[in-house]
Amino acid sequence: MTVGAVVQDVQDVTSGPWPLTLTRVTLVHPESGAEVVDEHLRVGLPAPARTAALADVLLADLPHGDPRHADGQGPARAAELAAAHPGALVVAVHRGNDCWIRFTCQGLTRVPAVHRQDAGPGGQVWGVLASLVHAWLGAGLPVERLGPVLSSAAVRVHPAAGPADPSPPNPSSLARTPAAGRGRPAAEYLLMASW
Repeated sequence: MTVGAVVQDVQDVTSGPWPLTLTRVTLVHPESGAEVVDEHLRVGLPAPARTAALADVLLADLPHGDPRHADGQGPARAAELAAAHPGALVVAVHRGNDCWIRFTCQGLTRVPAVHRQDAGPGGQVWGVLASLVHAWLGAGLPVERLGPVLSSAAVRVHPAAGPADPSPPNPSSLARTPAAGRGRPAAEYLLMASW
């Protein structure tokens, strides 16, 4: 079974040094073929407490050289951040090519560890995948399929310039053709994975 998704960073909500981004995920439900659209706020840490409290998806680095965050501490750091930010459905903590994405579904907390060679500078892929997890949970897709999708999803980055486009793209074709006169989102990521 194949799942396709488009993740758009629609708007940078703040102009501060921390990213607070309105994100739209449009995915094709792999069983029904229906498009599912999820919008949420993704916040990168460090950020002021009031800003982080708005996060639906929280993204943080696991610092090198800090003994509190030694190797193997990704799940502990994710749990610490989730406790401090109970409004965030998804908390992703990353270091280089590794990420721990914490979420709770049907009363069970999960923290899958994901390793990818294509994490990119500053862990760009991790924010995209954390947003995909948020949409996946909202769509009611099977949680047991999420790990393989996170590890194997082909992620293509399509940076865009100009004002945001308020209409969701069509992920079933994974092609974007904005209507005349419409701008594009700040960034767009196309994902394709099979399970």
